Parts: sequence; C-alpha cells; structure tokens
Amino acid sequence: MSNIFIYLLLSALIFYPIIGGISFLVSGFYYHFFLEKQDRPSYLKGGIPFVTIFVPAHNEKEVIGKTISYLETKMNYPTNKYEILVIDDNSIDKTSNILEAVQDL
Repeated sequence: MSNIFIYLLLSALIFYPIIGGISFLVSGFYYHFFLEKQDRPSYLKGGIPFVTIFVPAHNEKEVIGKTISYLETKMNYPTNKYEILVIDDNSIDKTSNILEAVQDL
C-alpha cells in the first residue's frame, strides 16, 4: 500500500507541473487568438490612440537633447501617433536654445 502511495505522490510531483504548463500555454494561445480583441477597451477598438507626451524641463541643458532624441527615435510607438510637448519652466541655462534648435529639425 505504501509503495502505491509513494508512486502516486512521485507521479503527481512529476506530471503536475508538466500538465499545468501545457494547460497554461494552450489557454494563453486561445486567449491571444480568440478573446483578446473582445477584451479591449472601447477607445482602443479604433486602433492605436494619438497621445501627447509632456516633458517638464527646468535647467536641463545637459540632457534635454538626448531626451527629445530618444522620444523621437527609440520609442516603441508609431511616430505619427504621438506628439512631444516640452514645458520649459523658466530655465536660466541654455535649455530654451537647445529646444529651439531641436524644434527646427
């Protein structure tokens, strides 16, 4: 009797993670291909929304050029679906000059 119990326990310990993993993968694929589009909020049903990215800046001459460059080139979002607005909070360094130069590009 104890051998059967040990065999069942070992079988459960070995096969439970395998069966659980397979069922997780199958249900994940099913959700992705059949149910995910139904669960989208109504504002996403028309496609990717247009967004505005606000960047506050106060004396940021050291990094503002890199920040804007990153937002323009490296973001994982369609470039025609967002705008970047930089709010210069009365900087006393050359932040506004850098922003004007970037804006002209």
